[in-house]
Amino acid sequence: MLQKNHIALDIGANLGLMSYHLAKNTKETFAFEPMPNNYKVVEKVKAKYNLDNLHLLTNALGNENKSIQLVLPEVDGVKKQGLSHVVDAKMTEFNDGSIFETECLKLDDQPELKNKKIEFVFNFWSTVDSPLSTALLIGFQTLFPLVSGEKRIIRLIFF
Repeated sequence: MLQKNHIALDIGANLGLMSYHLAKNTKETFAFEPMPNNYKVVEKVKAKYNLDNLHLLTNALGNENKSIQLVLPEVDGVKKQGLSHVVDAKMTEFNDGSIFETECLKLDDQPELKNKKIEFVFNFWSTVDSPLSTALLIGFQTLFPLVSGEKRIIRLIFF
């Protein structure tokens, strides 16, 4: 399924576990992780294992290009990494914590991916029909036809 000549995307790289495995087994891996605490860990993983083919991109992805705010929730003084999210009036829980500004880009507008044939997409953070997946795929209209067969677009459902 995954081959050394493939180009892979790790969307929502978190601490880089899947980024590491993808980079070890592909020609190039692009890891997207907008949360500063997380992408600093991915940078360390890249350096420690000499993953020159791992490209860390620190912007968020969505269905339009704009600046957004992300929150790293804190509950009773404990950072809740897994509950980080875009600041949105519809979110009524887990909004207290550290706020970060970042750029959000459509995947089609990501300059590093221009003229790349994407073979594999890993996305841990959402189900196929979630608003996050829908926003991501809306921003993936141009690159999507370059994907070699839908079977290679992998989504693990996160509960």
